[in-house]
Amino acid sequence: MRLRKKLLGESHHDVALSLNNLAYFYGDQRRYKEAKPLYLQALKVAKVALGENHPRTNLYRNNLQQLLEKMKNQE
Repeated sequence: MRLRKKLLGESHHDVALSLNNLAYFYGDQRRYKEAKPLYLQALKVAKVALGENHPRTNLYRNNLQQLLEKMKNQE
């Protein structure tokens, strides 16, 4: 992740993709507290790099929402 950010820049859409994928991996392992900030960061980068309504931005938003539901159900 550090290398990708260094090579592409913090606000590149591929950085958002990597953040989303890592968050998904953590979420799949039920490491929700680690996944949440990654999804938030992916969404923030995607909004700037791709736009508010881009399909990938919407995907990251939906992934975050699903994670929040899982966290809520875990309480």
